[in-house]
Amino acid sequence: MQRKSIFPFGFLTKIKTEDMEKLRNFLKNKKGRFLPPVSPYEIIRYRLKDIFLSVYKTGTIYGTPSKGYEDFYLDLEKILKYPFEYPEKENVLFGMDEVGKGEIIGDVFICMVKIPSSLFQELLRIFVFINTKNRVFKKNVWEYAFKKLKEFSIDFFIEKITVEELMMDNLNKLLDEKYVKLLKRLEFRDKIRVCIDDYGVGEDLINFTRKLSKKNVSFYISYKADEKFLECRVASFIAKIEKKKELNNIEKLVNLTPGTGNLTDKNTRRVFKIPYIKRRIP
Repeated sequence: MQRKSIFPFGFLTKIKTEDMEKLRNFLKNKKGRFLPPVSPYEIIRYRLKDIFLSVYKTGTIYGTPSKGYEDFYLDLEKILKYPFEYPEKENVLFGMDEVGKGEIIGDVFICMVKIPSSLFQELLRIFVFINTKNRVFKKNVWEYAFKKLKEFSIDFFIEKITVEELMMDNLNKLLDEKYVKLLKRLEFRDKIRVCIDDYGVGEDLINFTRKLSKKNVSFYISYKADEKFLECRVASFIAKIEKKKELNNIEKLVNLTPGTGNLTDKNTRRVFKIPYIKRRIP
């Protein structure tokens, strides 16, 4: 029986300028071939049997999926770090993010995900390929990622800010309240890391996190947290799945695609005009 690939979509990471020489020496020792770059943005193009590796001026490294040569990527992982903060002493990672703030149709979804540190590397190899800010779904990647979350029994919790609530109160205040509600679910049996995407976090939420920091918790409130912390990337992914389900339900209701829910989307603007759709005043 053939073993399933632990690099199902290939290899993707970032490299610092000072580590470039280390990478070149690694590739030389593997005895592959350096090829001429095919783009002005590419600085290294390399082939080893069925593997093609490209290194770009931005520091991005991409290697193609390849059966039977996974040891190459495993060795590469040892000398390079992905663009996420590795857990140091924490046993459990809690990530929090929200989706739907900028949309004019439907609710805002907030997710808190719980990830054992022991699964960090496996999930990282998948979620490094997922850009939750991209409005285009890569169906095969997203379906595979969600399937793996189920396989690993990853726990997550969802809170919603409804359109009705948004019409009555300030969005950031409501976000603070929902985040506090989710944070009350934290478990303190292990040393944990908690990362929150900074949407303009209010004083009440900051004070709440300070109290929890005394309970063996490392807290991070970070702008664009899903680009720095794997657990926030996963939380953003799940929240986006929930938002997508809502938009799919709207499509069934009106028999029109609602698009992304964003004001710039012509399909969204068309659905927005339907009186009984849950919508916000832009």
